[in-house]
Amino acid sequence: MPRGGIKELREMQIIANSKTDKVYKGYPTTKEEWIQTLEQWLEPELSDIISMYGGDSKTIKSLIEQKDYVSIYTMLSRTWAAAPDDIGIHSDAGWDVLCDLCSEAYLLDK
Repeated sequence: MPRGGIKELREMQIIANSKTDKVYKGYPTTKEEWIQTLEQWLEPELSDIISMYGGDSKTIKSLIEQKDYVSIYTMLSRTWAAAPDDIGIHSDAGWDVLCDLCSEAYLLDK
């Protein structure tokens, strides 16, 4: 964690995401928001992260078409687990989105 704690970490995430035209409003609170967040951030941010840590971004696109959100969550979780435990990863555009999609996956059961 950065020396400034959570506030500095959040600022790092905002700066990372400012490299795109997208604005991440925070973690989803409904199943619909979870799906919208996934679709909004899939290209290029989540696809880049998935590809970087051993996944296949084409597979996730196919799973979205099939509405197989459990398999999507599994792929996102594997990506998160395969990533290095390094604070630098938090500056990757979309990393905060991936983390929130993983932590809020319980919404898929609602």
